Amino acid sequence: MKKFGFIIAMLMLVSTNFKAFAQEATDPWQGFNVSYNYNAGGYDVNVHGISVGYLRGFSLSSSTPIFIETGLNFAYGRYSEDYGGYDAYVDQLNLSLPVNFAYKFQLSDNVALIPYTGVYFRVNLMANLGVKGYDLSESLFDYIDGPTRFNAGWQIGLKTHIKKFMVGVCYGTDFNKYMGDVRFDNLSVNVGFNF
Repeated sequence: MKKFGFIIAMLMLVSTNFKAFAQEATDPWQGFNVSYNYNAGGYDVNVHGISVGYLRGFSLSSSTPIFIETGLNFAYGRYSEDYGGYDAYVDQLNLSLPVNFAYKFQLSDNVALIPYTGVYFRVNLMANLGVKGYDLSESLFDYIDGPTRFNAGWQIGLKTHIKKFMVGVCYGTDFNKYMGDVRFDNLSVNVGFNF
C-alpha cells in the first residue's frame, strides 16, 4: 500500500510540474526572439543580418484562439560587393513594428502551432557605405537617390511554441521601394523564449 501511495504522489508531482508549462489555446504570449534575416532586393542586392525583438500576442476572444500579435524588432544587416576592385559594403540598422493576425492550434498541453499574417512598418535608421581597408563611412541618406527612411510591407509566417520556447519562419515583401528599383523580399528564421 505504501508503494501505491508513493507512486500516486510521484505521478501528482510530475503532472504538477508539466502543468506549470502547459498552455491553453486562448492563452496570450510574450517573449524575446533572435532571427537570421535574408533580404533579397533587385540587382543582386542581398542583405544578410540578424535581429532581436520582443513580441506579444493579445487574445481577441476568450473562446476562440485568435490573436493580434505586435512588438518591436531591431535589425542589423550588411550588403557586400566587389566594386571596381574595392571591397565595398553597406551597413544597415532598422527598427520595425509588426502587426499580425494569428490563430493558435493547441496540439498538446506543451505544443502550439501558430500561423500568422500581417503587415510591418519599418524605420530605416542607418545605411552607411564603407570600403574595407579605407577610413570611409558615408550615409546613403545624404544622397538624393538614397534609401527611404520608411518602408512598409506584408508578411506571412508559422511558429511553434514548445513549452517556453519558440521556433518559426517568416516571409514578407516591402510595399514600397527601399532605394532606386530595390524592393526587398524578406526571409527570416526565428528562435525565442516566451515568459
